Amino acid sequence: MRVLICLTEPYDSAITYYGLCIAKILKKYNIDFAIITLKDKYPETIAKQAGYSIINLDFRTYNPIRYFKETRKLYTHLKDKEKNIVILLRAEMTLALYLLSRFTAVRFKTIRVRGEARDIRKNYINKKLYTKFYDRVVFTSKIMQTRHISIIPTPFVNSCVIYSPVDTDYYNKVNDLKNIRGIYGLKDDEKLITIYGRLDPVKGHQYFIEAMNKVFREYKGGLKVAVIGREENVKIHDLKKGCEKYGIIDKFIFTGHIDNPLPLLSITDIGVISSIGSETVCRVAVELLSLSIPLVSTDAGVLPEVVKNNETGFVVHQKDTDAMKDKILELLDNDELRKNMEEKARRDAVLRFSINVFEKEWMELLDSLL
Repeated sequence: MRVLICLTEPYDSAITYYGLCIAKILKKYNIDFAIITLKDKYPETIAKQAGYSIINLDFRTYNPIRYFKETRKLYTHLKDKEKNIVILLRAEMTLALYLLSRFTAVRFKTIRVRGEARDIRKNYINKKLYTKFYDRVVFTSKIMQTRHISIIPTPFVNSCVIYSPVDTDYYNKVNDLKNIRGIYGLKDDEKLITIYGRLDPVKGHQYFIEAMNKVFREYKGGLKVAVIGREENVKIHDLKKGCEKYGIIDKFIFTGHIDNPLPLLSITDIGVISSIGSETVCRVAVELLSLSIPLVSTDAGVLPEVVKNNETGFVVHQKDTDAMKDKILELLDNDELRKNMEEKARRDAVLRFSINVFEKEWMELLDSLL
């Protein structure tokens, strides 16, 4: 058996991480596999570092002649194996696989991983793909599965939900917390709230800052806020201007991108996810839960499935800054509640989102296709 993982996302994203986690499992079990990826892009860099076999193919091209040539190259990697499984994390290679199945003798099973934020289009081609062509469809959340089946009734026997995993051994609080607090200028009696993720309008930072302004009006204890994330479609400068407007800029720590955020996350008391869309795969939520950090999260995408409301955190409606403020204050004011949620957060991360759970579910899926 050989497995090909089609990972044509060009950058570090949640779906890229998902595909690389699959690769990690295959390597552990000595399964013959290769990653199909774009040349000189982030997935290729990580795959090289891990020692994975790499096939450079570009199915994102709009040039039909080049697409056909890439399809012929793909054929050479499939023709010599009796059992092939192709895992698609994006749809661009589907046409190539269809052409090979229709006009050549190569045989393979296809797993389509649906982790994109956009809804599927209801049309004849997608209906045939999801009911006849793909052998299995893996959704990264129940809400995505439900939404998809309401548009295209994919047989449940052919679909399942496998959440994005977290390395619970790695995402465990580090030692020497007092020294880390000193590095970031935190006093002994100050609590820390952290929002962690790329700076993009969909992440709802503006609503988070508005909610924190309301928190600071009411909370009289020591409190700081850390904003971790690389600039994308939102600049740190713009977020700082929002804080200055409310007169709370001195309460905020803007770190930009951090290669290793684990030390800062380890001293976090409350995590906040203020997203107003997307979140079909949410790495941040499961990482924070694994670190025993209770969350105040919006109800975007998969988040209500990851964060157990009133158990591992609180779930509020998107853009509802009053509700976000209330739940943050509830955690700040109630140490017993916060400690209880910390314990439940870690336990739930291990039971539902650990690499071991992900591994078991994916190996069962692969075995079902043999």
